[in-house]
Amino acid sequence: MVGPPFARSGPQQLSVRKMLEQIQPESVDVIDFERIPDGVRRAYSLRVVRLADGSVVSIPVNVVAGLSARPCLVAVAGIHGDEGVGVEALGDLWRELDPALLNGRLIIVPIANTAAFAADARLSPLDGLDLNRVFPGSIHGSPSQQLANRLFERVLTKADFLFSMHSWSKTGEVVPYVEFDHRNPRTARTSFEAACAAGFEIVRLSWWATGLMTRVVNEAGIPGLEAEIGGLGVSRPEQKETYKRHLRALIKHLGILPGSEIKPSTPRVVRHIDLFTSCGGVLRLLTELAAPVHEGDLLAVIEDHHGNEILRIVATCAGFVGAIRRYTSVHPGDLVFRLFTDATYDEQDCRT
Repeated sequence: MVGPPFARSGPQQLSVRKMLEQIQPESVDVIDFERIPDGVRRAYSLRVVRLADGSVVSIPVNVVAGLSARPCLVAVAGIHGDEGVGVEALGDLWRELDPALLNGRLIIVPIANTAAFAADARLSPLDGLDLNRVFPGSIHGSPSQQLANRLFERVLTKADFLFSMHSWSKTGEVVPYVEFDHRNPRTARTSFEAACAAGFEIVRLSWWATGLMTRVVNEAGIPGLEAEIGGLGVSRPEQKETYKRHLRALIKHLGILPGSEIKPSTPRVVRHIDLFTSCGGVLRLLTELAAPVHEGDLLAVIEDHHGNEILRIVATCAGFVGAIRRYTSVHPGDLVFRLFTDATYDEQDCRT
């Protein structure tokens, strides 16, 4: 007779059960990071707010505590509920990293926005807000605003470095890249050096929107990066492995994970131009992801339901296609392309 999983007794079974027992989450209002001993894993469910139905919104937080408390990297995924590549990558690293081999700490937030994750949506179903536009949040605000406040005040401010892990939306996909706020003189150089050390081939100069998590963390003096890998609401194995490779390189660069000397990459530095449609209809793509473009190239047409052309989308710069919409239906104002054009990062001109 074939028994259920773990039906057989033995050392392997006991080892697996012991590990599962050790990482069962503790439900808390505050995580006392200073009281976490070295060389252990700890899991927490950080309570945020009670809803009208009696349920409690919480944030999963996993800690891999190495042999010292510093440096500390905070890695966050699932801030948008339809971006799963980072969620899977962080789940793997949580299981793979040995605390006894780390010279520092890794704080993992695998799913920052659990309500949006459950709804498979970018925005929170609790209040319709984009969590990545409401930081640092408010303790007296809506669920998303309170979530941002708890995450910022009780987790992110503990970091020496922040890595925010995203994918493109369910409607499209993107070439793998990382971005940093090149205008912040307190964090720009450290963030750029980390992007190079993490092995990203494309680094985007960014001017982030008000309320974006990494921008607010930068304004608090903590360097950080925001990465984009994948899209279409799916997580492919090769995308997950790409994220893990970059994150391991970043951990080594920060001195948390021992390893051979890292040779920084020489990435392609870019700026972006977004192309939107001014009308709805049927999208006909005439180019592909990562394809080179020249100014004036015809990239797509919008047709009505009878196949009549009603709008042309033309490249406004030379560069390449960094992100592309895949849904055939489009609405007025939808983003169809993000073009990348070559740029340079000049530390002396970081405010431009």
